[in-house]
Amino acid sequence: MKSAVADAVARLESDGIDASSRQSILDAIGDLDQDEDFWDHQSNSLVVLVAPRMLNAYRLASDVRESVVTSDRFEIGPLLRSISYPQCGYALAINARGARLFHLSPNRRPRELTLNGLPDDLHSVLEFTVNEGDADRAGAVGGSGQRIEHQKYCRLIQDAVIERIDGSDLPLILVATDDFEPAYRVVNSYPKLLETGIRLNPESVDPAALDARARELLEQHYREELEAWREDFGTKQAHGLGTSHLEEVAKAATFGAVDQLVFDQFARVEGYIDDDGIIHDDGSPSRSYNILDAIAVRVLEKGGIVRAVNPGDAGNLGPVSAMLRYSLANV
Repeated sequence: MKSAVADAVARLESDGIDASSRQSILDAIGDLDQDEDFWDHQSNSLVVLVAPRMLNAYRLASDVRESVVTSDRFEIGPLLRSISYPQCGYALAINARGARLFHLSPNRRPRELTLNGLPDDLHSVLEFTVNEGDADRAGAVGGSGQRIEHQKYCRLIQDAVIERIDGSDLPLILVATDDFEPAYRVVNSYPKLLETGIRLNPESVDPAALDARARELLEQHYREELEAWREDFGTKQAHGLGTSHLEEVAKAATFGAVDQLVFDQFARVEGYIDDDGIIHDDGSPSRSYNILDAIAVRVLEKGGIVRAVNPGDAGNLGPVSAMLRYSLANV
């Protein structure tokens, strides 16, 4: 990082930035260097955005390429990548002893969350009786009866889970044996429950193994989402509502025509975009910037969805592709 700071300061001096502004940037970075709480927690990548009297630093689970950029604006591609694929989610483990809900985060092992909504007599739902005493619980018997009891049991768990993660948009991974897995899926109402779960007895999986298997499923889910996006893009493109031409995407982003954007987070196209969405190739350091990053910002400002991907994740669509709200013929 010290090498990157020295590089940045040298560039600022070369660009004619005054000494007081350069020193203000160095002071801000110095404050970060002394922040022991920040450095106590490490991750895979570090992104530092600094300007006179302002500094934001982010630890990212995703890998970013080492780079130093000086400009009149920040580049947000690496940050958008961390949002596009946050590597977070939930894992719900169910067996006859109860349920445990874990939060999956990029930088630490699964953390168990309390399910306050579970009734104290949850286990009684699965208590079948073979006696005829009046005090005995009259549980359903037979294959269909057991299935009904499992669904009642899972419904109580599902209600507690929804109460705990209501409003979240993160994937939920089900960890259960063959008897509870189908029962929970029947009663589930959480829209982000993944179709593929972990069919194991939750008691036989330690947190490290659970985390490793869950990460595989989250990565698979991410690939499936991208594949679905590519198929949808092909359909839109055939109807004039999808484009991978940089000039068209820039114009569409400027006029709010982009509904969804996918771009290569590591690609760079230098230049600038004017107020009419026209791209200009200008070698001036004070005016030139990464056009792809600027397009992403304009899409976000117009309420569009932006996804930053790794090279090749979007197939052969190029560094940027957009699905449009309306035809560019109307712009």
